[in-house]
Amino acid sequence: MNSRERIEAIWKRTKPDRVPWTPMLGDSYLRSMPRYYDRLTPEQQQALRTSYKYPSLAPLPSTLGFQEIIIWEMIRDVRGDVLASVATVEVVDEQVQIRAQVGRDKETAFVFQTPWGELREVVAGSGSAETVYRVRFAIAERREYEIMTRVLQHRRYRPRYERYAEKQMALGDKGACVVAGPDQPLVSLFRVRDPAELIFDLADEPDRMKALLDLLHARASEAYRLIAKGPGRAVLTGMAFMTTQLISPRIFEKYVMPYLAEYVQTLHAEDKILICHMCGHIRRLLPMLREAGIDGIESLTSPPIGDTALETFWRELGARAILIGGVDVNLLLRGTPDQLRAHVHDVLKRTVGYPHILSSADEVPFGTPTENLLAVAEAAREFSD
Repeated sequence: MNSRERIEAIWKRTKPDRVPWTPMLGDSYLRSMPRYYDRLTPEQQQALRTSYKYPSLAPLPSTLGFQEIIIWEMIRDVRGDVLASVATVEVVDEQVQIRAQVGRDKETAFVFQTPWGELREVVAGSGSAETVYRVRFAIAERREYEIMTRVLQHRRYRPRYERYAEKQMALGDKGACVVAGPDQPLVSLFRVRDPAELIFDLADEPDRMKALLDLLHARASEAYRLIAKGPGRAVLTGMAFMTTQLISPRIFEKYVMPYLAEYVQTLHAEDKILICHMCGHIRRLLPMLREAGIDGIESLTSPPIGDTALETFWRELGARAILIGGVDVNLLLRGTPDQLRAHVHDVLKRTVGYPHILSSADEVPFGTPTENLLAVAEAAREFSD
């Protein structure tokens, strides 16, 4: 099997020739690899150091990013299979103009200009953590929710199905595409509002927040209906922040599960599957995820960082649930190749017989040794042999 066939076998819940290995290599890891990073222009390097790929209210990137082809090459160089994301629908926000302002201290401000007012988001790079943080959220005060509401009322989606074939053609047999679906409504709010403030907003103004979430859901539903009619078998939805270290199961049940179940039904009606990107502590959410009917989880985090053992995942979600993950990112960063080989053999012994794509349990950290990533690939092949 080639890499594309190997990954697509998992979508069909059939047995591949070996477990796919899809390390989540991103911008942070790219910055730590001079032989790849130095091929970027100074302007591209500056963009990676100082800002997100896209601001919170902007549409998903529509074309291959300048770094994506290089990241594919990095994955292949550590003997990995590429899992590439592609947006087959396009956000239409004709009422929003986005202006970026690069300032001092690695800060970038994104100004969202609308007919109803202006929102401002500031992100800053951190040299110590080798990542980028929001230091000012787009919704700084509750009154600014009204601006977001008006933006959403005018937001529409349109299909861009040709992107799937274009990206898969660029990728060839080196990997497979997964369709990028909109974030869950509550996740969208966490991206524009300070998490602590958002939790208070949900408690203080439940009716107002429910109305805003319903509006986000209406727009996301429009996108999922278009996605369901388009190409691709697997769809990935963003569920970052959905950890019980941040929200309670009750909040999840009230503000996430009903919407999620509708998206699942929409996709299943067209023979598609829905994978949720979820990391952190999610064990107490698994029964609700099963009830919603999801097909799998990407970036499952096992103890000691998370709270969901591999066995718990399939016991709660069922034997057909797809798992993307399993490799401890701290061990990837700090362990030795021998430790990684032993770790991978242990993981694969516990996942044999289940639909599993071996991957890092979220993004590979800055500075992870290449030999550790190669050790994972070697161990996966040894286990299959």
